[in-house]
Amino acid sequence: MNKSNKIILQACFVQGWDKFILGMLIPILVLFQLDRGLSLIQIGINMATYSGTVIILEIPSGFLADYFGNKKIYLLSILLNIASMLVLIFAKTNIWITFSFVLWGSGRAFSSGSLEAIFINKASFSNNHRNVEKLISYTEFTIPVSLALGALLGGFLPDLHVIKMLFIPLSDFYGINFLTASVFYLGLFIFFSIFVSDTIYEKEKYSKKDIKPKIIKHSDKKYYSILSIAFSTIKTNSVFFVIMLSSLAWGFAFSGLETFWQPRVFTITNEIGSTFIYGFLTTGYFLAEAMGSLISWPLCRLFGNKPYIFLFAQRLLLGGMFLVLSFMSGLGWFSIVYIGLLLFNGMSNPVEQSVLNRGIPSESRATLLSVISFLMQAGGLIGALSGGILSEVKGISFTWQLGGAILILSSFTYLWIYTKKRKNNEL
Repeated sequence: MNKSNKIILQACFVQGWDKFILGMLIPILVLFQLDRGLSLIQIGINMATYSGTVIILEIPSGFLADYFGNKKIYLLSILLNIASMLVLIFAKTNIWITFSFVLWGSGRAFSSGSLEAIFINKASFSNNHRNVEKLISYTEFTIPVSLALGALLGGFLPDLHVIKMLFIPLSDFYGINFLTASVFYLGLFIFFSIFVSDTIYEKEKYSKKDIKPKIIKHSDKKYYSILSIAFSTIKTNSVFFVIMLSSLAWGFAFSGLETFWQPRVFTITNEIGSTFIYGFLTTGYFLAEAMGSLISWPLCRLFGNKPYIFLFAQRLLLGGMFLVLSFMSGLGWFSIVYIGLLLFNGMSNPVEQSVLNRGIPSESRATLLSVISFLMQAGGLIGALSGGILSEVKGISFTWQLGGAILILSSFTYLWIYTKKRKNNEL
């Protein structure tokens, strides 16, 4: 196995492990809060707290990853996630649940740029864009599959009532998910510490081969170099600007979907107590995303290999499916449209990430990826706060209709960048 394939395999394994743990929590996260007596507004505030924490720490964490090393910052994120799970295991009041979301949001912020940057930097040192494209395509497939498998387990765990066999005071039968997640996070921490090297060592090896490192080693100069490269990219890269706007819109729309699909199903199924249906739908959610990511580049090439036109059409149809979903009142049709919506969503990830990373310098990659994640979380924060209020006052359907309209409007940013690049003969 050559070096590039080893990097891809390692990236898929680590990111798959990370997202498998997250998948275990998604089916029960809102149900857990409903069980604790929280209203939709309170749940929206907790999700906003999570997003707000990510927003505050997102860009600083990306810079710290570029400055101190991606590996150290990602390991810190795992420790924060473990702390969050331990709080949720024993949480009985909304104050402790909110505190756990602060810890969890901190973990998300410290992992968002650092984990991706480690493997993308490794793949890009050979100056082969195909390696980066291949890495992103495989990981974008692995992530939703791992989320799906984790969700299947996460929806099944509470129904086992394992809590009756344990001797620790878990908050309720959802606590088994948080306990299992803690154990898996600890395993990931140990594996990552031992087997994954930071990209700083790769830089040193390549610099010995007369490839000049762009970052000066003196700490002050390195500090200013990282920031200047990042700001220059934000100011001059029109693709980066468009993806910034589209990430903000996506975060708003999907915050409303991800927060309130469980209460909507809870109503449709007449409050059926089993969590299996939530795990099943979450599994379908992520498997559909995986399938979408798998067919995204073949579809893009089938329609003329024009990524910006492809992204425009994909985002336009995605917004339309939000509108259709808002009118579904039966579990069968709701499930079909819901999973189909995620299929369309998955189609954008490999194409968008590939065109984005082509224009990002490796020296500031974690910082710039954190900027994108920052805006996505900002959209999520706005969506969670406004969605909680709108869903309580006007209904969940209205929240999804608003999100769909915003996605449709955001699709035209891709059409704008295509027109601009074609005018400048950059395509």
